[in-house]
This record gives sequence, C-alpha cells and structure tokens, in this order.
Amino acid sequence: MNRKEENPIYDFERLKRFLESRGCRVGDAIAYRPIESGDFDPNDLRNNIEFTGEGIFLKTPEGDIQQIFLYKRDYHLKYGKPPRYHICKCSTIQNFIDRGLFDKEYRRANTESVKVRNMDNGYREVIVSNLPLCQNCVDVLKGYSNMSS
Repeated sequence: MNRKEENPIYDFERLKRFLESRGCRVGDAIAYRPIESGDFDPNDLRNNIEFTGEGIFLKTPEGDIQQIFLYKRDYHLKYGKPPRYHICKCSTIQNFIDRGLFDKEYRRANTESVKVRNMDNGYREVIVSNLPLCQNCVDVLKGYSNMSS
C-alpha cells in the first residue's frame, strides 16, 4: 500500500528508542493522523487491513493509509495490567485470525490513550494509556531486524 507523504504530527521517538533498545531496526516515521479506538468490521481484515514487515496498516474510509496498532477490546483491569498492544502480525494476532475471532476481540488505534471495556466493572468503557508492547511482536520484529542486518 502506498502511504501518503506528510509531515508527522507525532514522531513516536520513545517507541522508536524502546524498539531499538530491544534490537529492532526502526526506519523513519511516516505521517500519522489520530485514529481513535475503534472496533473492526468483519470485512476489514480482507479489505482494509494490511500486515507488512513495517507494521499494520489501515485503509481509512477517506482512502488514506495509516499505521495502527491492535489491542484487546475487553480486558480485566482489576489488577492494573492493561492489555498489550500489537504492532505486527505476531502469533497472538494470527491465532485470533485463525479462530475467526479477530474482529470480535480486537480494536485498532494509533493514539496513546485507548478505550477498553473493563470486564471487572460491567464492561464499562474506560480510557487506558501506556499499553505494554506484546512480547511476541518484539520477537517478530527482532526476526525482521536480524534478517535485514
């Protein structure tokens, strides 16, 4: 997918430094526009989502291509552990796709704060920030980094 060239509104320097500290090779940031937390349509996986070695991309209704991350929509927050976010097609995401649960279980976003349905509080939506990165995604990205080195 071709991504529209623009000046980034946010450059994700902390995320880049974190990934690089884990041995991942990170390229230049492409322009980002906020995509708030949102559920998937069952057709999104076939028509509007692309998984590449560079990440996960969403084709918006306006025709723009935006990089996104994925996270579980419903989560137990009682013990203060937010859901992990996914930035590539790791084994966790592949498992949900294979079982046909991807669009029912995951949301997409590219903002620091996201909406999660708190299973410990009657599935009320709450705002959560600073999601931890999925370790399976880190492992996949290390594999890409090692292949490129």
